[in-house]
Amino acid sequence: MDPQVASVEADQIEAAAAESADAQPADAALPTGPKHPLLLYTLARLGLLVVVGALLYVVGARSWLLVLLALLISGLLSYIVLGRLRDGVSAKVAARVDAGRERRAAATAEEDDLY
Repeated sequence: MDPQVASVEADQIEAAAAESADAQPADAALPTGPKHPLLLYTLARLGLLVVVGALLYVVGARSWLLVLLALLISGLLSYIVLGRLRDGVSAKVAARVDAGRERRAAATAEEDDLY
């Protein structure tokens, strides 16, 4: 085989591969995140509450003071530590709310078209 022909064929193969890579949707390359971010966030908050409660128990807090301090400290820590999970939950909730609004708007438009 002629080297020039092989070079042209290789260039054509590379161009076709680049076009097929460009044809993939942009969303395919993005990570989708956890399937149930609300469940993951809730479990993380509960786990943080249990850990803080156990540490306070070891330190000597008991009764209502243990519960009160564990809730307060774990709430503050979750605000600081679980920001990425919280953002995922809010994005998922916002997407579901928007989808519901779009469905209601479509149903209203469809109903209006009937009359």
